[in-house]
Amino acid sequence: MKPYMVFSRCCGSREGACLVFAHNRQEACKVAWKECYWEITDEWIDVDVRLLKENTDWLFTLSDPAKVDTAHCISVPVSCQQCNKWGDPINHEGCCPDCWDYIQAQRKDNPI
Repeated sequence: MKPYMVFSRCCGSREGACLVFAHNRQEACKVAWKECYWEITDEWIDVDVRLLKENTDWLFTLSDPAKVDTAHCISVPVSCQQCNKWGDPINHEGCCPDCWDYIQAQRKDNPI
């Protein structure tokens, strides 16, 4: 299984995307359309799929253990509380690495 980001080709991934675990791109597209198309788009030809290649080991912790060998969709993956993006690990404060670095820099510049 590989992790894929499925989103609207027209709107782009910033407007919303689903996490799909599938064997290939075609299967990811079919599963996303079947399980969570209303989150992405209302037209089949507008669905786009991107294989997530870097730093993806943590995404498998979001996968349903009962469906580990079956293609499935997570329509609302855990995301950063600051920027609402997912794809990077979320820390104990609920932030992605980029937002966490920014918060830390702000704290250094403006100590309480």
